[in-house]
Amino acid sequence: MVAFSRRICGGDPDCRQLPPTATQRVPALLQDLSKWEDLHAWSVHSTGPFWSAVADYCGVRWADKGTGRAYIPPPAGSMRGATWFEGSRLNFAENLMPRADDDRAQRTLEAPHAIAEYHFPPTCHEAKRMHLSPPPLRIHSLSLHSSIMPPLPLLHPPPLANQVALCAHGLRKAGVRAGDCVAGVVANSAEALVCMLAATSMGAVWSSCSPDFGVAGVVDRLGQVNPKVSNCVELLVVAPLRIHVVLRSVDGATPESCCSHACRSAPPAADIKVTNATEDWRPSSAARSATSYADFVSAGGPPPPLQFAPLPFDHPVYIMFSSGTTGLPKCMVHGAGGTLLHQKKELMLHCDMHAGDRMLFYTTTGWMMWNWLAAGLSVEGASIVTYDGSPAYPDISALWSAASLHKVTHLGASPKYFGACMAAGLAPIDSLALLTQGLPTQGAQGGSGLANAKDDLSALRVLLSTGSPLLPSHYKWVYSSVKRDVFLASISGGTDIIGCFMLGNPNLPVHAGEIQCAGLGMDVCAYDDGARRGVVGAKGELVCRTPFPSMPTRFLNDPQGLKYRDAYFAQGEDMWRHGDFIEVNERGGVVVHGRSDATLNPGGVRIGTAEIYRQVETLPAIADSLAIGRRTSAGDVDVVLFVKMADGHVLDEDMVKLIKTTIRARLTPRHVPRDVVRVADVPYTRSGKKVEVAVTRAVHGEKVTNVSALVNPECLDEYRQLGVQWGTAAGSKL
Repeated sequence: MVAFSRRICGGDPDCRQLPPTATQRVPALLQDLSKWEDLHAWSVHSTGPFWSAVADYCGVRWADKGTGRAYIPPPAGSMRGATWFEGSRLNFAENLMPRADDDRAQRTLEAPHAIAEYHFPPTCHEAKRMHLSPPPLRIHSLSLHSSIMPPLPLLHPPPLANQVALCAHGLRKAGVRAGDCVAGVVANSAEALVCMLAATSMGAVWSSCSPDFGVAGVVDRLGQVNPKVSNCVELLVVAPLRIHVVLRSVDGATPESCCSHACRSAPPAADIKVTNATEDWRPSSAARSATSYADFVSAGGPPPPLQFAPLPFDHPVYIMFSSGTTGLPKCMVHGAGGTLLHQKKELMLHCDMHAGDRMLFYTTTGWMMWNWLAAGLSVEGASIVTYDGSPAYPDISALWSAASLHKVTHLGASPKYFGACMAAGLAPIDSLALLTQGLPTQGAQGGSGLANAKDDLSALRVLLSTGSPLLPSHYKWVYSSVKRDVFLASISGGTDIIGCFMLGNPNLPVHAGEIQCAGLGMDVCAYDDGARRGVVGAKGELVCRTPFPSMPTRFLNDPQGLKYRDAYFAQGEDMWRHGDFIEVNERGGVVVHGRSDATLNPGGVRIGTAEIYRQVETLPAIADSLAIGRRTSAGDVDVVLFVKMADGHVLDEDMVKLIKTTIRARLTPRHVPRDVVRVADVPYTRSGKKVEVAVTRAVHGEKVTNVSALVNPECLDEYRQLGVQWGTAAGSKL
């Protein structure tokens, strides 16, 4: 083993040098590679040896490693068609479950491979938009039979294995076999993890939606899982009571009507089993073949010991869905081996996660970060915390409280959450004792009481951020107000690859406003179409030029592969085009300037929307912003900046002048918006991404498709009316 030494930041005021205690070790095989640049170059040019070394170092559990090559390239000129670990077999769930002979997790509550769960009951808007929620705090049990357990319980290996075995037994009794699909509309809970592990243990394919998607959003996704194409004979909708509680507050729908809608919209060949973990609601006759979870797992007597089906490396494990902001969500099938290997590489090498660590990532089951969080269980001796509900209840410090109470070492959230904390003046570094007020603690009498004042963020080593670009002001807030020696890593990738293209590196300095590096094994560059090459120090399209194992194996309902091709290879099969607009600097750092389809082109000059956001959102008066190109009669576009003002601030002439002056001084005259317009809200997807395309369409009177993908679609009405006022649209309807 050798450790990479960190480079010195020099005099860069925005650079953060990390302490030597977080050094990352790499296989002895690579000991002749003394620099990070050499290691990354080797990882993309020696594909087979690199991924084989990752599998060995990260401890992939093989049923049969096979005797073939680790990597057989695809046909010349193509990214698709590669073979990985020829002849090998493994089981995804087995790699996430603790070993039978590992008793470390059985000796103490603060143990590896435990799952701790928080559950709060706010609505989807409260969870996504950081509103404070009035409902009382509830801590739900991890028991699948809804018995009362102490607050914030930990699920240890024996109960975890038993519950997975019970669920797997129920699935088999229901006729589920390898290759079938088990889908959950579930909260971020231990039950969701148990069902996923049970399904994948037998080789079934797991797919999930978050309850806040609503009926239409769920149907748009799970309705595409067609049995004739995906060989799905079973759709299991878990815990519908939670769905209906949310839907009732959003759509005014009753549980029975929601259930009827879902049943009518499902593929005729599918056998829908609606299950719930409580006894106070039973679905009407409109819900075919409905049963409770307790009945489901207890049918047929005691389960046999948990078994893991040995399956080919590329056997499907997940069906993931795109955001659906430009049409019906795409259904991407991911292979077990590629997903496992890619995520273990990211967690262990890039995020420095190892035995004894504990990760909490704020996510829902409808976002790929839930799958990424679950992969934390694949790190031998590590554990995860699932958190369901608003991170701002009872106040904005709730997520930090959870991290403190559970001694979380790896905490993840979105820039929007960090921005909300910063705007609220939160400073955990100065008020650690206050962070834990109001939340029950492990062992508190009667399940309540205040946390001990000694609880703090001393365990926190790694802070992760994704969903949108992390602003320089966020970096500065973290290091001044959260923890001075934390490893802050902005990561960027997508559901498409169920992982990252660019992310952190514990061996490199952190520079404010940029992602540290491209991932190992990811041949990423900013591609200039004119020069037909990757460029440094200039903006270009995010492309990946060599295959990687977590590419989707296929899209559903795409027998000829045309949807897959059009998504990433429309301009050529030789490189993956992800649709982001980026810049790579001389030290290998990456700045994401926004989505390519949201890039502005005033006067033919390409401008990334994130460039503008980075400057505008540093102003205390601006709570949020969104920029689009408004078409002109001359065939050009005018940059229009919409701003959501912070409480107590107004958009007057002085503020408009300040905004434009700030942009001009920090960027270029081309970036300065022609108009700055106040709006009540900025639309977001359910995974926390701004939707410039939807606003552009609304302003120009065009139909906004698949609004169920948005958390706050009602705000588009204001943009549509602005388009009418400007004469760019005659008005349109959703």
